[in-house]
Amino acid sequence: MFSTIRARLIWLVLFALLPALAIIIYDEIQLRRRIFKEIHREAAKVESLVQERTESLIEETHAQLRALARLR
Repeated sequence: MFSTIRARLIWLVLFALLPALAIIIYDEIQLRRRIFKEIHREAAKVESLVQERTESLIEETHAQLRALARLR
């Protein structure tokens, strides 16, 4: 397996690259976690805005219906 110098150098380079590869993978995982947290935070904001707008529209509709009910 390690009989030639070429094979030994290839294995040496591969082993030397493993820590760098591990750091790259770890950073990518952390980046994805941060992105998903931000997506969830923004989705919660949108949900809140939609809920507020819906409640506002319901109240406006109730007011209009009450005004219509008073008319003959």
